[in-house]
Amino acid sequence: MDNNSLLQKNGQMGRAIHKPEEITAQFPCERYLIANTRHGTEMKEQLLRLGIQSGNILICDNEEFLLRKIFVKAGQYIEA
Repeated sequence: MDNNSLLQKNGQMGRAIHKPEEITAQFPCERYLIANTRHGTEMKEQLLRLGIQSGNILICDNEEFLLRKIFVKAGQYIEA
C-alpha cells in the first residue's frame, strides 16, 4: 500500500501496490503496522481518516529495531 501513483501503476519487485483507500475499504478491521522512521505519524493520521481504529495501528519507528528484527531473509530473522 502506498500513496505513490507510479508505484500503484507499475508495482514494485513484481508485486502489486494498492491505494490506501482500497486496502482500508477491503480490510477495515485488520491491524496495520507502519514501519517508517520519518512519516509514521502522518501515515497513522491518514489511516485514521480512512476509518481505521487507532488501536489497530502500530507505528514502529525505531530504526535499530527495524534493521535487526523486521527484515527477514529466507524465513529467518537476521541478527546484526
